[in-house]
Order: sequence, then structure tokens, then C-alpha cells
Amino acid sequence: MFDPNMYDWQLSIEEYKRYSRHLVLEEVGATGQSRLKASKVLIVGLGGLGSLASMYLVAAGVGHIGIVDYDSISLSNLQRQILYDTSVISEKKVSVAKLRLNAINPTCKIVTFDTKLISQNASKILLDYDLIVDASDNFFTRYLLNDTAVASNIPIVYGAILKQEGQISVFNYRGGPTYRDLFYEKPHEKITLSCSEGGILGGVAAVISSLQVNEVMKIILGLGNVISGKLLIYNFSTSFFKTVSLNKKVMYSHNFLKTSLRELQIEELGSLLHKTRVDSIGIVSSEIMLHINNDKCLLIDVRTQPEYQIMHLTNAQNIPLALLRNHDCLEFFTSKISEGFYVLIYCSFDSRSITAVNILAEFKIHSFRLLGAESPRFLG
Repeated sequence: MFDPNMYDWQLSIEEYKRYSRHLVLEEVGATGQSRLKASKVLIVGLGGLGSLASMYLVAAGVGHIGIVDYDSISLSNLQRQILYDTSVISEKKVSVAKLRLNAINPTCKIVTFDTKLISQNASKILLDYDLIVDASDNFFTRYLLNDTAVASNIPIVYGAILKQEGQISVFNYRGGPTYRDLFYEKPHEKITLSCSEGGILGGVAAVISSLQVNEVMKIILGLGNVISGKLLIYNFSTSFFKTVSLNKKVMYSHNFLKTSLRELQIEELGSLLHKTRVDSIGIVSSEIMLHINNDKCLLIDVRTQPEYQIMHLTNAQNIPLALLRNHDCLEFFTSKISEGFYVLIYCSFDSRSITAVNILAEFKIHSFRLLGAESPRFLG
């Protein structure tokens, strides 16, 4: 857990000038500014919330800021994401953000992660940071952030916006409630909307992101009244704020976290398989362990039996290419798919794995092909 009392960093003369309006505040002063300089904050999502929050945090003197986003800038972003402008449409958000944040405050270190936050990289990215700003825009990322942060004991400053309303809370702060105490399970897709479907007011994004920055500052500075155990809701139409109490209901254990992260990993993989066209999907060999460890992956080696016996992947079953059209084999695949399995084909030759996928497709059996398995080093 981030402890603001552990830091004692010195400020330069230039920094005394830059932060002079902070230094005269009792809540900040030279000690508080040193804490800001020493802190490491990760911002996940550079949309309406994250883009503005990053500007205020770098201006405030947070010494190390990580930014995570894999998206490119589009014209529809500019209505609320004021870190960007028309001249950078189609460019990567993290690249533009780093340049512009460095221009605001060159003394701050900006680290970019041009990637989607997934189960394979979440722990590695989060572990280097004291505090997380959740500015994401989907439930999967929020649950992944929550469970990974709980496992690593990192607080999250959460914000969400849609239409004319926004909300904010601080999760996993000193053993307090987490995102799963607000939403234990993901709401059904039919009752949720994205920003593109429901719309969003730029001013609402500004209000919520500013409140997120305030909570980050309070935590780093060691001030009280952090919005933990509460959900603060803002409504544009009424200009009113409403506070809802959050009680800690979920008791985390090692097994609970292991199971929840595993379920997220399976959901992530299922989403990938569902969204990708079956006739063109290829799974790169560097991701093979994700599939080998997936209980719902039916890994099929279509090489000959002698080749299979010499060496094969863990959990792979051998069904030689010549047998794929057999009735029993087809029944086996159909039965497994009905139980929720997906079929992943691999072979040391692309021509055979491609042929296998095409044969199964003839019988309306969807399968996926492992790319890169033709390398002589792959099976070793």
C-alpha cells in the first residue's frame, strides 16, 4: 500500500518556482510536493477521464506517470478529450500524450504502454506503481484492474461517465471496499451502454476526472476524507452530488483471487475467439501457454502418430490429418464443442494445419490454427 510518509525528496530551485502556488498551501508545502515528486501513478485509459487527469497530475508534479491505452485518436474523441486536437487524428493516444505531457512538465517521467490491459500483462504493468487511476471504459478492464490491484495491495481511484452522469470512488484503500463491492458481477450487456451508444457530455468528464485527481492528491499527501467506502454521483441536469455508502462484502483470499483472475482470462480468450472470423483466425505460438492452461481448449496435434510420440505439446491429443473425416472423430469434435470447448489445431507444417482447419470447416466444425508451430524450435 502506498505510504506518503516514506518519502523525503528534495526539490530543485526551478521546482520551487513551478510549484509556488502549492508550496504556500498548508495541505501541500515542500514536504507534500516532495511526496508528489516521488510518487508513481498509473492511468489506465486515455479517454475523456484519463486524458484530462493526466494533464492535471503532470502539472501538479507527480514524478512518474504511466499511461495505458492501445487506441488511436478519432474525430469523435475531440468533443471531450482535450489533450488532443484535429492535427493528431489517427495517431496513437499514448504517443501524442507523452509529447504533450512532457511539454506541460518536462521534469515528470512519462512511461507509455501502447497495449490493451489483459490478464497476461496486468500484474507486470501494475506492480511498479503506488496508485491506479481507473479511467477505463469497459467492465472487463475494471474487474481485471480490481482483482490485480487487490492481489498487489494497490489502491484504485475509480471514475465512470455516461450520458449526463458520472461517479467516483476510491477502491482497495487501507482494506476498504473494492469494485466488486459495487458490482460483484458484470451487469448484463443488454442493460449497459457504451459512450458511443449512450453519449457523453464533455463537462461531465471534466468534473469526474478533476475529482479523481483530487483523490489521488489526497492519498499521496496523506490527507483525510478520501472517498473510500462511498460512491459519489454527479448529475449534470440537477448540478447535484449524491453519496451512496459502500459496505465491504467481498472477502478476498488467495484462492478467490486466483479463481477470479482465471475466469477473467477465460472470458478474455472467449471474447477473442467470438469476435474473430473463424476462416482467418490464427493464434500466435507465443500465446500457447494461455491455451494449454485453458480447461476449455481442445488442443489437437494432426501430425502422424510417430511424430507425436517423439515430442508433443502438453495436453495435446493426437488425431492424424488422415483420420479427421472419420465419423467417430467428427462426433468427438461436435460433442466437445457442445460442452463449451474450442478446437485449436497445430502441426509442424502449415500446409497440414491449414488443411485440417478446412476439413473441419466442411463439416461446419469451427477450429483455430496455431501460427508459428512450423519452427523446428517450437516443439522443443
